[in-house]
Amino acid sequence: MKATLIQDTYYYDVSEYNTLQTVRSGPAVLVLEGLSPLALVELDGKTITMVRKGNSWFITLDFTRSVGFHYVVAGDNTLLFVTEDTKLRLAGIMEIVNYIGASSLSHSGQLLFSSGQSIMELTTNFSWLWKHLPKIAATIDDLFNNPPRSSQSATKIANNLKRPIDTAATISLLRRSPYLLEKYETGPIHVSGQSFIPRQVIIKAKRSTLDATATNRALLLAHNCVSIMALLPRSVTKQTKTLLSSARKLENNIVKIRRLSCSPALSATLPLNPTPLELSDPRHNYIFRRYSEQVGRRFGHASDVAGTLSLFVKQSDELYQAFVTLCIAKLLNCVPTREPLTARMRQPAFANDFLEIYYDTEPACVATTWRSETARPDRARPDITIASKLNNTYLLIDAKYRNDGNRASADSLAEVQYYLNTFCTDRAMIIYPPDEPQFSKIISLSSRGQTLFQVPFSPAQDTDSIIKSEIRELILSVLR
Repeated sequence: MKATLIQDTYYYDVSEYNTLQTVRSGPAVLVLEGLSPLALVELDGKTITMVRKGNSWFITLDFTRSVGFHYVVAGDNTLLFVTEDTKLRLAGIMEIVNYIGASSLSHSGQLLFSSGQSIMELTTNFSWLWKHLPKIAATIDDLFNNPPRSSQSATKIANNLKRPIDTAATISLLRRSPYLLEKYETGPIHVSGQSFIPRQVIIKAKRSTLDATATNRALLLAHNCVSIMALLPRSVTKQTKTLLSSARKLENNIVKIRRLSCSPALSATLPLNPTPLELSDPRHNYIFRRYSEQVGRRFGHASDVAGTLSLFVKQSDELYQAFVTLCIAKLLNCVPTREPLTARMRQPAFANDFLEIYYDTEPACVATTWRSETARPDRARPDITIASKLNNTYLLIDAKYRNDGNRASADSLAEVQYYLNTFCTDRAMIIYPPDEPQFSKIISLSSRGQTLFQVPFSPAQDTDSIIKSEIRELILSVLR
């Protein structure tokens, strides 16, 4: 199947899953050629409906302000591509992810959002591969060339009577095939005064086999590592020849291991606990520990490979919200009340002796909307609510990964205006990344007793210098 994204006069071939194409943000047409009429097509986990013309299928998509990774599943084919806005670069998202990870508020390499979904950190994938992939490849290569074998009891038909004989099985064989008995004067079998010796008997033996569970675990670990490598951007993989070499070695061994391990038991569900071989053999023990890390932390688990870099457009705002929340908590000297940073929690996410910070939740214990007292209540959830314990004042903050040059975008201002109206408050703040990373001028929009503060806050700036700026004083002045 061939897949093409069309934007104006640009054509992007996104057919190769192992090759990431970077597509400009904006409207685009996805064209699939050779797709089965019965195949389902999903974009970022949601089913989409395409229009057919001849042997091609079309759909128009809107990637405006889209910054991140997207994947398409079309029948048995999986496509992966990246969208990047000319203003809001993917590097900004990566800076945000790095900062959130360094804050120790990511849980098991994931970030949790109100949708219940999680985002796997690119840096976590890369650093884990950088640390373990060469040894994983070398260990699996050694296991293939020198596989540990275990012995199992077995039986087989033999002509040698000196081997240990399985008496019950031999008698059963001779009853079924009496022609195997031959007259012999000193034979061990006596029937009606005559002596016989069997031409064939069933003897006890040992059979050398592979540990199916341990072998299957090594196979899946190799497959997962190769899958994660396929998802990393080319700019990263080109600079890591060692990782690429290790990944190719794994790909070769995957085929060899499958040929070597033809037992039906390999399709069974793997147990969570190690087998005796995985405890005694250092090589299999190492593989078990690395595999457990992948499964437990979703480092490219086979059931969720496409989600490994699931930084979709709908989540870029949420990433920026988490980033801004952490920075504000730091500048106000507030400490986390729980980990991980989770949305829609009734209690504050950060606090100190004087302030409480609520993250992406209805701040019912701090402020309520006027519609909450009507027959049609709303469910307003400001991104950040900062409340003072001293005088019961609060400040509503909205964080959006959007801009209009060095100003906040018009739709972002409209959303903050809604919070002003529904909470019957007179001041609110919108934080956004400016076009120019070093732009730091705070703009106030004031009229009729209401004020909106536009605060530029770029992830590309030096965060430690920003948190010492006038933003802190502005927040504290509103809360006085």
